[in-house]
Amino acid sequence: MNVSYYTAVVSLVGGIVTGPENGPIGEYSFESNQTPPTEEEIQAKIAELEALEPMRLLRLERNHRLSAVDWWTSRALDGTALTEAQKSYRQQLRDLPKMITPDDSSEPLPAPTIDENGQLVFDHWPTYSEDK
Repeated sequence: MNVSYYTAVVSLVGGIVTGPENGPIGEYSFESNQTPPTEEEIQAKIAELEALEPMRLLRLERNHRLSAVDWWTSRALDGTALTEAQKSYRQQLRDLPKMITPDDSSEPLPAPTIDENGQLVFDHWPTYSEDK
C-alpha cells in the first residue's frame, strides 16, 4: 500500500495544493497562507497514513456492510420491528472499530492488515443468523 506524496502534502497543509503525485516538494504550488512542509514532515506523514490505512479500509467495509442491511431499519419504520439478531448484528458492526486493538494483539480482536495487493485482510467480521 502506498500513500502518495501528494496525499501526504495535502494532509499536512490543507487547502489547495498543486503538484505532481509523487513530488518533489519543489514542484508544488501553495496558497499564500500555506507553509510548505519539509521532506522529513512529508515522509513522516506518509508513514503515519500508511499505518492508519488498514483501519480506514475496515471502516469502509464496515460501512458497506451496514448499508447492505439498512433496509431492515427502513422496514422497522413501516412497523416491522428488527429482530434481536438484526439489532445485535448491526451493533456489532458499529462497535467493530473500537473492538480492535492497535498493537495487533488478540485481545479483544486482532488488527486488520493489508495484503500485497492493497486489499484488506480481516477475518473477524460479525455474522448474522436468526438462530441466535
